[in-house]
Parts: sequence; structure tokens; C-alpha cells
Amino acid sequence: MLRKLDGDVNNMPDERVLILSTGAQGEEFAALTRMSRKDHSDVDLKPSDLVMLSSSIIPGNERQMFRMMDNLTMLGVNLVATTDMDVHASGHGGEEDHKLMLALTKPQFFMPFYIEARMRYAYRKVAMDMGIPSDRILMPHENGAIIEMYDDVVMISDEKLKLDTILVDGKGK
Repeated sequence: MLRKLDGDVNNMPDERVLILSTGAQGEEFAALTRMSRKDHSDVDLKPSDLVMLSSSIIPGNERQMFRMMDNLTMLGVNLVATTDMDVHASGHGGEEDHKLMLALTKPQFFMPFYIEARMRYAYRKVAMDMGIPSDRILMPHENGAIIEMYDDVVMISDEKLKLDTILVDGKGK
């Protein structure tokens, strides 16, 4: 059952609703994990729902993944995981996926991030091949870079934030 979602989705038949969710590794605060605990503010899962986990368990995440899968099973949902059938997806789109996304969104400015440098620069080349001028592609080289945004200008500042490394392990810092 959906709660508090915008638009007509609340009035749609269940078979017409698809929710793509975070939580591929059972992370404590990810949406799917919260749904499995009946702790999500907008979605309640019910026995007629299908939940498909298209990721493989990363070694070290077994306990939290199995806990989430157990919670989903106890809710009575139809659970499909890679242990049941080959539904694995890497989570990373290929070049044609990126081209399609750029063609559909037609960004004025572009900043590939959240990936390793070699992938960012490959994505930069794809964006340029798709017609995005190189001066509209931001490529910060390190954490702490400041992105300045004005009416028609987006740029990397000469100033940087000083960052410290902090490990948060759930038991303290």
C-alpha cells in the first residue's frame, strides 16, 4: 500500500505500480530495508507485492542482507533474489545507457561523479561525443572541491574545503 505519494499513483491499481528502491545490500537506512521493517514513511509492502533483488551479496554484508530478506519473507511478499534465478544487475549502466540518458535529459552542464577517475573521464568523452561542450563539463579532481553555481555559469572554485577523514562504524567515531 502506498501512502503520501504525490500524483495519481495512490489511485493506480497495484499491477501498474513499480517502485525502484535503494537497499541492494540491506543497508540499515535504505528504503527497502525500512520497508522490510515496516518502518518506511511512504510505502507498506503486502503479500501480493513482488520484491526483486537484482544484486549479489557483497562479502561482509551477508548478515544484514539475510536479515532484510527474512523480514521481507515474514511480510509474505513474493521475494525473488539471485539465489532463486539469474536476475543480477551490476548497478552500472553501459555506454549506450549513458548516451540515452544524456539524449533524454539534454543537460546544460554535466558533472560525472561517484565513480573512479578513469570512468569519469570516459563518461566525459561520451558527453562530449553527445554534443556537450567541454567547458560545460565539470571535473573536480578531489574531495573538497567547491562547485559555484550562478544564473548561466557553473564552475569549480579555486578554493577548497579542508576535509578530515572520519570513520563512522555505528558504534561511535
